[in-house]
Amino acid sequence: TTTGQTIPYGLGWFVQQSGGVTLVWHYGLWTANSSLLVKAPAKGLTFVALPNSDGLTNRGNLADGDVLISPVAAEFVRAFVTGTTPLPPP
Repeated sequence: TTTGQTIPYGLGWFVQQSGGVTLVWHYGLWTANSSLLVKAPAKGLTFVALPNSDGLTNRGNLADGDVLISPVAAEFVRAFVTGTTPLPPP
C-alpha cells in the first residue's frame, strides 16, 4: 500500500496461506459467467474453473480475500494441496 502495509491483494491477485502452503488466486464474476484460478506454486499445482454460470464465485464474497469460502476451491486445496489425494499420472 502507499503506507507500506502488506495486504493480501494486488494487481487482481490474492495471496493467502492454507496449511502452511501459499495460495495465489484470482476470480472473475460477470452476468452468467464466473471464473476461478488457484495456484499452489510450491506444489506445482494450478486449478482453473470456467463455468457458464455466475454460481461459482457469487455465492460468497471472494473479494474479502479468502478463497476457501468457495466450496470448489476448498475441496481442491483439501484434496490436493494440503491433503494426500494422489494426482493422475501426466
